[in-house]
Amino acid sequence: MINALLKDELYINITFVRNLNEYRSRGLIPKLPKSFKSYDDYTKSEKFQSLTKKKKKIIRRLAEKERND
Repeated sequence: MINALLKDELYINITFVRNLNEYRSRGLIPKLPKSFKSYDDYTKSEKFQSLTKKKKKIIRRLAEKERND
């Protein structure tokens, strides 16, 4: 139930409400592949293009958060 609530929160909210580690520990945010140094680099890769729309949306938000932090 907690995972479902966090997943809804993750997909609905524009900003991340909780610490990113909370989402990662529950497998709701995709881990950055070892061959990439940032989520921004990942968004420019061919591997990114094979992801679902939801995962792309989350990764784009992660990349934006990285740029703003």
